[in-house]
Amino acid sequence: MSFLLFFSLTSLAQSAIQVSSNKTLDVGWYTIAKNIGNRASAKFALRVADGHNHSAVHFYAQHHFGAALSSKIVVLANSAYNVNKAGVTRIRLVQGGTYDGAYIQVFVDDEDVANCYFEITENIQSAGWTLVDWEPATMVLPSNGVTGTVAAQVDLDVNNGIILTDGIWAEGNIISKSNIESQKVKVTAQPGSVPDYVFAEDYRLLTINQLAEYIKANSHLPNIPSAKEIETNGQNVGELQLKLLEKIEELTLYVIEQNETIESLAAGYKKLEAKNKRLLEENDDIRAMLVDSKQELDKLKRGVK
Repeated sequence: MSFLLFFSLTSLAQSAIQVSSNKTLDVGWYTIAKNIGNRASAKFALRVADGHNHSAVHFYAQHHFGAALSSKIVVLANSAYNVNKAGVTRIRLVQGGTYDGAYIQVFVDDEDVANCYFEITENIQSAGWTLVDWEPATMVLPSNGVTGTVAAQVDLDVNNGIILTDGIWAEGNIISKSNIESQKVKVTAQPGSVPDYVFAEDYRLLTINQLAEYIKANSHLPNIPSAKEIETNGQNVGELQLKLLEKIEELTLYVIEQNETIESLAAGYKKLEAKNKRLLEENDDIRAMLVDSKQELDKLKRGVK
């Protein structure tokens, strides 16, 4: 009983609410929490109550160095961000090696943003997150003084909370060294870029011989980036999908053309077969006539004798 009571009191003490002061902030990154150990997990509630910049964000932040779970930021709620992308717009987790510690940092995207404050709750790890009261951000970690890297980052205005692990957020693009899993991905296209133009009457489709010459000279299909280009620059999935669709539609035209050729050859074969049959029949008739002529000739020879 005493052990359970001690454990409960300890857990409550570790998970006590930590509340920041109310600040007016300028543009830049700010540290709002640090961990001096290897593990931390807590819930953050961040609010900006400054006029048109008002917003509220609730998220979990987990620092779990060296484990399969890694470090994560999970946005639970993100409300009242206006079209000007003001207030706090980004959240990131900075960490280093084992026991180098970690930071939770947020980005203020407007000048003189007033009434900024936050709370830390559900802070149940033994070391856990410790509140840092809006200090200008640094990448130098709290435990060993090493320079950290961004382990997870979320852009609230652009993606409303997509989680990025093992990568960084750069100008609205996701960079990840690990896997990205999704049930559905939608890629939009510009009008006229979808390659149904391949089926237009004036589309210039290469002949098979021209295509063969191109492949021999370039070792890849026309309008498809080479292996070296993709290895160097990566690939634009939406753009490459359209190019592959173009190749599929061109291939369809080649198949149709080949089928027409096959049908033409088949029709020609049938004609030759019919002609050959007639010639064989005519040959049989000629043979029969020759046999009859020979018989008549033999009769005539016998009559003369």
